[in-house]
Amino acid sequence: MESNEKVIREAYRLAEGDILDGDGFLALFTEDGSFNDMSTSQTFRGVGVQANVHHLVRMKVHHS
Repeated sequence: MESNEKVIREAYRLAEGDILDGDGFLALFTEDGSFNDMSTSQTFRGVGVQANVHHLVRMKVHHS
């Protein structure tokens, strides 16, 4: 089992780095895992996690 810190660092790399990999980000979660978006006070689960990352990718590309 990987350390929590290693998983969290990978999550940041996939969701905020140049990669922006929604599928890879989602793969880091357990089946019942959730993602809390602190900027919007929303909680995402399952494919909602992936959809949120894809939304962020579109926003980043649009603002680049």
